[in-house]
Amino acid sequence: MRETFKNEKAITLVALIITVIVLLILAMVSIRLVMNGGIIGRAENGTRIYKVSEEKEQIQLGYKEYQMAQYSGETPVLRVEGATGVDGAGPWTVTFASGREYQVALDGTITGGETANSGSQPSGEEIKNSTAKADSYVGSYADIDKDGTVDGVIFVDLLTGSVRDTQQWTNSTGAYTLPTDVTTENVNTYYISQESYTDSYLGTHEVISPKTTNGKQRFYIMQLTDFTTPAKTDGTEEENYPGYSSYYWYNNAYDHMSPLITSNDFGTGKENTRKMIEKWNAAGTENGYTDSAQNKRDIWKHIQTKYNEGWFIPSRAEWAAFSNEIGGENPMTAYNSATVYGLADFYWTSSQYDDCEVWGAGFTSNYMDTAETMEEFFVRLVTTF
Repeated sequence: MRETFKNEKAITLVALIITVIVLLILAMVSIRLVMNGGIIGRAENGTRIYKVSEEKEQIQLGYKEYQMAQYSGETPVLRVEGATGVDGAGPWTVTFASGREYQVALDGTITGGETANSGSQPSGEEIKNSTAKADSYVGSYADIDKDGTVDGVIFVDLLTGSVRDTQQWTNSTGAYTLPTDVTTENVNTYYISQESYTDSYLGTHEVISPKTTNGKQRFYIMQLTDFTTPAKTDGTEEENYPGYSSYYWYNNAYDHMSPLITSNDFGTGKENTRKMIEKWNAAGTENGYTDSAQNKRDIWKHIQTKYNEGWFIPSRAEWAAFSNEIGGENPMTAYNSATVYGLADFYWTSSQYDDCEVWGAGFTSNYMDTAETMEEFFVRLVTTF
């Protein structure tokens, strides 16, 4: 009987321990459910929805005042209480202290902002390395509009400067100088929006997105693929053209590009692109470029939509910086550019050489070279954010 009693006590003790463990597991599961998807989760989502609605209401009030100023003859200014980024004629990017950004079109349409259960817009508490100022992010990918799609690869980080001791890719015409006016005090802030993204050429790296946009832009971004144009067959016969993957720089401007209007320097690619689009649209009928008629395959015809979205053809120095800074252990060479980076043999820059030729980045010869304006070569686009 004594042995039976001992066994019963042992069984009771084991049962008690198992019961306690099961209760602890149930408690942990219950707490997690309450925190993430239950009462607390719904309360947090409700708070976010309320805050977003409140911020949009502030923007709407400011826009109504902006409209009234237009009708009354005053200088219209968009004023939004508690927000920045509302200076200028618009459209505007309005940023609140919460870190949420809203895009406001000229007609008052509001987009952006954090929404409940949004996986692509991390809350302030979830953002890792929210300022992204400690290290160079050359080689990381960029998701500029925070839509979850990678827009390109970062090849210059203006806050940390060059990753190379020598700011020169191959020959002397590959020299460049990076600006030094971007500091920790005046730069935009950024966050890591994806821990890892894999490109077949560049490998796996983190993805960077902007958190605020009221400071100086820090990064130069190169697209991962060449610019191409789909075939156009729905217009008049004169407007139709086949799909293009290579382009003339400006076919009929050969021997007519006088005066030269572009620069070789780093930081001038966007302005070069603007000037050449303007010149091409004028068909070379004023301020030089006489008899430079437009051609369907000229790059300036096809790039205009992307230019309006902020993309441009890099200058000579910007192409050199890409080729030097993004080169991993070794700057880009003819040997590895195609196999590692998916590049073609020659790319147009937006920098003129003389009245007949334009600078280009040559990955067969492995240096900066020139080509005549009526030759056909490839284009990759650059932007900043």
